[in-house]
Amino acid sequence: MMGLIDEDKIREIRERADIVEVIGRYLPLKKSGGNYQGLCPFHQEKTPSFNVNSPRQIYHCFGCGVGGNVFSFLMRIEGLTFPESVRRLGEQVGIEVTEQETTPAELHNREQRQQLYRINQAAAELYTEILLNAPEGGVARRYLRQRGYDGEAVRHFGLGFAPDAWETLARH
Repeated sequence: MMGLIDEDKIREIRERADIVEVIGRYLPLKKSGGNYQGLCPFHQEKTPSFNVNSPRQIYHCFGCGVGGNVFSFLMRIEGLTFPESVRRLGEQVGIEVTEQETTPAELHNREQRQQLYRINQAAAELYTEILLNAPEGGVARRYLRQRGYDGEAVRHFGLGFAPDAWETLARH
């Protein structure tokens, strides 16, 4: 049975790992006011748009929109899962990471959350498809086009159109 990492342990690692130091191992950062800037490692650019906020311990790229905390940075740059990023940072800051046994009830709750996520994702995909291709989405499609939004923007921002009919999702 797969275990869980204690939330207090995750919080302790996040507090001890300085995001500027961690990101600084992957790319040069230059101090700019209270923040740090550099070239984004996630897209090609010539002007630094990657911003690391030391007081808040977060990062954000104004070029591609990627952002998050120290764990999400490691996940993205190293291709790690969340538990792997927690373990890696734990090793770096000297905190041993152990997993707690998962009870059957916790496992059931996790499976239910994952199922709800999949259902929500399917609904979002359905409404995006309706917006982009179905006759019912025509008015909304024209509205967005008039304002300069194309299909790529619709997909990027997860936009969709829900027709005024309760059975649309149920039929799907």
